[in-house]
Amino acid sequence: MPATAPPRLYVDGHNLLHRAAFGFPSRIRSRSGRDITLVFGFFALVRAGARSLEEAPEIIVVFDGQEGAADRRALMPGYKPPVAGDEEVFADLPLIYKGLELLDIPCAEHPCQESDDIIASFIAANPEREHVIMSTDKDFYQLLSHQVSALNTQRRADRRRIDADEVYDTYAIAPHQWCDYRALTGDKSDNVPGVRGIGPKTASRLLADGAHLEDLAKGDRLTGRTGTVIRECWDDLLLWRTLIQLRTDITLPAVTSPGAPTTPFTAPEIVGELGLWN
Repeated sequence: MPATAPPRLYVDGHNLLHRAAFGFPSRIRSRSGRDITLVFGFFALVRAGARSLEEAPEIIVVFDGQEGAADRRALMPGYKPPVAGDEEVFADLPLIYKGLELLDIPCAEHPCQESDDIIASFIAANPEREHVIMSTDKDFYQLLSHQVSALNTQRRADRRRIDADEVYDTYAIAPHQWCDYRALTGDKSDNVPGVRGIGPKTASRLLADGAHLEDLAKGDRLTGRTGTVIRECWDDLLLWRTLIQLRTDITLPAVTSPGAPTTPFTAPEIVGELGLWN
């Protein structure tokens, strides 16, 4: 590994697969009419993410394991229900794996872990590195620090990087409060309902001055109707926070990491090498 390692760009694989499959305005087809939008779109988006950074990054793509959500579903059976179109997305996954292999981009996956926890554990194991997480999943906001930022290429070019300061400016909380905030307000994508009647402004007010849920119970912030509603669902609230919290202690899958910037590429080139244009 070079004396000064490049930033490491973690691509949230399944998050990007869904964007590639359903986020393009028109379908991309081969000469024979085969729909290759997902494969083309995936590599085009990875390239766009890498080119969004000032310094060429080392890329690692991280996928959910087949039973990745099992532990959380054991706590709450309705957690993260299947997404419409999953079968279509997974059908082309072998081509994505092959394309990543052609590019020498490491791919990390654990059969019993979600990509979020794998990424969080990679970051915890390498505190000296600069880390960038490419995903539209806001639960990664809990990891943001001076060494860690998020990247959302759906935003305009000058606003794609999201850091801890932006989280505070937008939500009036610090990243270490994100799980408390999200438990209060809910997360529809993971089927976490949140507290009835608690919106972003109320949640931010309750968590002012760096407070966590435990501080609400100890202090005098749970007053009136809001306090009553929160007390009534207190055990659920703590469970929801547990579901949202990312693990940083999992056994990481073996990954051969070059420790150097990924060689530049284009989506048409990879589609061609995979033999999909015909």
